[in-house]
Amino acid sequence: MKLHFTCKKEKETVSLGKRFGRILKPGDIVALTGDLGAGKTHFASGIGEALGVKEYITSPTFTILCEYEGRMPMYHFDLYRLENEEELFDTGFWEYADSEGVTVIEWPEIAMPLLKKGGRRNIYTVTITRRDDISPEYREIDVEGDGRLEELENTVD
Repeated sequence: MKLHFTCKKEKETVSLGKRFGRILKPGDIVALTGDLGAGKTHFASGIGEALGVKEYITSPTFTILCEYEGRMPMYHFDLYRLENEEELFDTGFWEYADSEGVTVIEWPEIAMPLLKKGGRRNIYTVTITRRDDISPEYREIDVEGDGRLEELENTVD
């Protein structure tokens, strides 16, 4: 299933992330794709808010991973700086991805073939596209995955 959303302001991107976060369950994986500055971290902060995270969520660009506690753990990865699968294994990524938390991945390209190969069923892909031709804050967001996306259609903020 694939859903399409438009967000005219940054706060709408965060709000959509929050709506999406409400449908997530332990073990779910969220792959956030989009160009630099697309709004991946804003979307992730909405997910964190829905999961009860009280801390300010930042992109883990230099740390690779930020762990947050809420009603369930949120493991926020940024794989931008990784060059190969071996480096991915060295991060401990699989221990987190196979845990009872929600794993949110920015720049997931290096992990996606392995995640799909592993047969994990609860993988959602969120593609965020900046539309600077319309407005600097305007985003088109596509959410794909099996599972509970019909619940996302029916949520309101």
